[in-house]
Amino acid sequence: MAPDEMIHLTRDPLPVELLLKIFLAANEIPEREQIRLAMFLRIASVCHQWRQIIFSTSGFVNKFTMTHRLEKGEGPLARILERGQSWLALSDPLPCTLKVTLNGHKLCDEHPPLSLFQPLFLSISSRLHDLMLVGHDHYWEELLATLPPLPNLRTYRSLSSCGKQTQTLDLTFSPNIPWSELTMLAIRERYTVHIEDPIESLFRCPNLTTFYYRCSFSEPTSTHPIVTRSPQQFLHLKRISIDLDPGSAGDTIILLFQSLRLPALEDLYIKAETWETVDVSFVFNKLYERDPFKLRLLNLEGITIHVDSLTNLLSVLPFLESLELCSISCPYDALLRNLIFSPKDKNPMLPRLEMVTIRQREFDAGVGTVVDFVESRWWVDDGGSEREPSLRTFKLVGGKLDLKEKVLLWKSQGMDIEYKDEGWQ
Repeated sequence: MAPDEMIHLTRDPLPVELLLKIFLAANEIPEREQIRLAMFLRIASVCHQWRQIIFSTSGFVNKFTMTHRLEKGEGPLARILERGQSWLALSDPLPCTLKVTLNGHKLCDEHPPLSLFQPLFLSISSRLHDLMLVGHDHYWEELLATLPPLPNLRTYRSLSSCGKQTQTLDLTFSPNIPWSELTMLAIRERYTVHIEDPIESLFRCPNLTTFYYRCSFSEPTSTHPIVTRSPQQFLHLKRISIDLDPGSAGDTIILLFQSLRLPALEDLYIKAETWETVDVSFVFNKLYERDPFKLRLLNLEGITIHVDSLTNLLSVLPFLESLELCSISCPYDALLRNLIFSPKDKNPMLPRLEMVTIRQREFDAGVGTVVDFVESRWWVDDGGSEREPSLRTFKLVGGKLDLKEKVLLWKSQGMDIEYKDEGWQ
């Protein structure tokens, strides 16, 4: 920007609301962290008004993201950490976000000295709100043990990237983290012998609103007995995402449902690449009987489930608005037939369903079944019908059906249709 342009802006400043929208849009542009930091330093140097907006608004200078490969050595890492400390100091006293990733082939064998990280963490310990640590769980556990308490931490993500499967990566339960105050917890393990780990992590965090757990490999259930416990109620937990390996997927899902009471649950994602049939309808129904929740979004990926089991599961979800099925082993023709809406039914299944997404390599439902399903749940409101429109979006990827004419008709009537009959994504 030319100097005369800067002078013009300072004499005739734009409204603060408009400037804020511009800066927020710039903050959403995907760039490397170093480029993003330089951009906002240049913006802050234009004038006092711009500097005040940048330094007083959450999301600009109160977050720092860094990635370091251990092969580069301790010198570059020390400089990155110093830059992060200086940058986050600009946002004091705003709550801050820190995301640290350590990677490289030395990750599981050699680690940088803890003293390199301590100054940065000590400088923000009282206002750290969102923390993500990617690397070796045990290293972060050692680091957190050397720090003072983090009283304002609300979001914690511990994501293991160690490739060794010969070592059990225990969940990091540092006493310096206010577990009972966390609202979001995300844990990714590469290896575990304890399928109760996700349950144990949940029980430490009664005020969670979001929980994410992923495990890439686990021992067979027969090598480790399952410990049962009384269900615990989570009044605020709305979103659960579980991504499991084939070894113990079914047992972990069942154990999860048996151990929890979730009256506020709205969003559930389960990915379990298992070749064994997972019949979760019984325990899921029991979960619903304990606390009738209002699940709005259900996403199932990779599981093998009997059509009657899935139908029974959906039958207890009267508030479901979005259903996404990806690569599940289930007869879709029978499932969609079970879900055809009839206005004569006093208690129709999924009466509020607005969006259906199916991504499937082998899709066995015929054209007639798909058309009957869609048209039974969506219609043109002529103003005289007492029924409210329900299904608004239907996406089918990999179906390889001849639906082009129907899709054109549905689109002309205002329905949001995404249909891909070739290829697989």
